[in-house]
Amino acid sequence: MPTDSTTENAQNPFSGLTCWVMSEGHAGMENQCRGLAEALGFTPIIKRIQPRPPWTWMPAALWPCPFLSLSPNGDRPAPPWPDVLITCGRRSVPIAMAIRRKSGAKTYTIHIQDPTVASDRFDLIIAPTHDGFKGDNVIVAHGALHRVTKDRL
Repeated sequence: MPTDSTTENAQNPFSGLTCWVMSEGHAGMENQCRGLAEALGFTPIIKRIQPRPPWTWMPAALWPCPFLSLSPNGDRPAPPWPDVLITCGRRSVPIAMAIRRKSGAKTYTIHIQDPTVASDRFDLIIAPTHDGFKGDNVIVAHGALHRVTKDRL
């Protein structure tokens, strides 16, 4: 088993890559991100962000300086940026978009649920059927992602 945030299995196409899972830390959101990361073979670094008002009341596109919106009570993402970033929840969207920008689009961004921004702001979006979110880079999920596996049962 890997002991850090990289994959080490030679059979895994993501071997050697780093992965962050980022959300506000709500169990339902974080577990969806962790479930996807683990299914891909990552042992992710967990980032729990806490944006503060007034930013939390505004749409993602209106956050001019996303990193400045974060409360010191949560994690404050900083370089080196991950190879893969998996996020869930609308408040993680501006931070994910900023990481993608600051990494020079080298960080592959995946968002779970409707990000409430154009789909091209992420490399991949996994949205539940009921969100009705569509796009060339959107996978529609029938149910929530999770961490339940045959081995865990």
